[in-house]
Amino acid sequence: MRFVGFVADATGIPLRFWFRAITSVADLGSVLFVYRLAIAAGMNPRAVILYTVAPATTIISGYHGNTDTLMIFFVLLSCYLAETGRPIWLAGLVFGMAFNIKIAAIIFAPAFFFYLPSIKRRLWFFVPALTIFLAASLPYIALDPAIIIREVFGYRSVAGRWGWTRILGVRRGTLTSVSGYALLAGIFLVSWAVNKREERKPLFTQLGAAAFLFMALTPGWGANYMAWLDPWVIALGLGGTLLYYTYCGALMIYLYFVQHNEATVLMDACWVTVLAIAYIYLRTLIKRTA
Repeated sequence: MRFVGFVADATGIPLRFWFRAITSVADLGSVLFVYRLAIAAGMNPRAVILYTVAPATTIISGYHGNTDTLMIFFVLLSCYLAETGRPIWLAGLVFGMAFNIKIAAIIFAPAFFFYLPSIKRRLWFFVPALTIFLAASLPYIALDPAIIIREVFGYRSVAGRWGWTRILGVRRGTLTSVSGYALLAGIFLVSWAVNKREERKPLFTQLGAAAFLFMALTPGWGANYMAWLDPWVIALGLGGTLLYYTYCGALMIYLYFVQHNEATVLMDACWVTVLAIAYIYLRTLIKRTA
C-alpha cells in the first residue's frame, strides 16, 4: 500500500486507480492458472473464456476495489504449484500470502493438508505458509497481538442476509458463531474423507468443493465473497458456468448499482444455485472412477 501510494503521488493518478489495477492484473494471472488447472483436471477449457468476464470478479476488482480476488489469485497459484510438481515449500509460501490478504483462505487449508500425501510434505507446505504470514504481520503482532487475534481471527461477517440465516431470520449470536466453526469442521472432515481413499481427486476440484460448501452454508455473508466462487465453477462446463454467472451477475449488478442493502429474490435464487453446485461438487468427490 505504501508503494501504491508512492506511485499515485509520483504519477498524479489516484491511488484508487492503481489499487484496482493491481487486482485486475492478478485476475489475468488467475485466468492463466485456471486454464492450465482445468486442462490438467480434464475439464472443458472453453469455460475459462467465461471466467474472463465473471461478474463478481470484474465488479469486485474493477469497481468495489476489494482484495478478495487477490486472495483467490494466490490460492490458484499455490494449487498450480502443488499440482504440477513444483517445490512444495514455494506452494506453501504462496498460500501464506493468500492468508496475508484475507484470513478467509483458511477454508482451503484442509484440502491442501489432506491432499499432500505425507507428514513431511505437509510440514514443507504449512511451515513456510505460517512463516510468511507471521513475518508479513510484523510489527503489528509484536505491538498488539490481542487486537490482531480479536479483529482478524475473530472477524464475523453480517448474518441474516444470505442462505439459511436469511430464511430463518437469524442474526449474529451464539448460533451463528457455533455454526461457523461447525462449517469449518465439516470442510475438514470432507477433505479428510476424500483424500483417505486411494483415488485422489484433483486439488482444483477439492478447493472448488470447499469454496462452494462454505458459501452454501455460511451464516455470514458479504457481496464481495461471491468472487471466491468464480474460478471453481468452470468444473460444471460451459452451460453450468453460464447459468451460475447469469444468476450471480444479476445479483451483483443489483446490489452494487441498484439497491446495495436490499435482500431480494435474486439473492435467494443465487443461494439456491450455489447450494446445488455444492451438492454437485460433493457428488463428484465421492464418485469413483470406473
